[in-house]
Amino acid sequence: MDAFIGKKISIEIEYLYDPTIVMDQFPNEKIVGKNGDWTHFKFESQHTPGLKCWLLSQGEAVKILSPQSLVDDIRKKMKEILGYYQ
Repeated sequence: MDAFIGKKISIEIEYLYDPTIVMDQFPNEKIVGKNGDWTHFKFESQHTPGLKCWLLSQGEAVKILSPQSLVDDIRKKMKEILGYYQ
């Protein structure tokens, strides 16, 4: 499995911490707004294991808004991880 080749997708997230963290990771990002301390981003990336690992590594600092398929993938992975500790 290649961690860097995947279907190109459009992604929307909200990010809690320093926005430059997202800007460094996704140079094609666009800031579309602020919601309190959260910064709303849109960008394109490839749907890869590497993308999912990065998003999961951000913990409570990221909310994935779209696409729904990515939200579902992350939700499934988080449930799997939580199961390790029950």
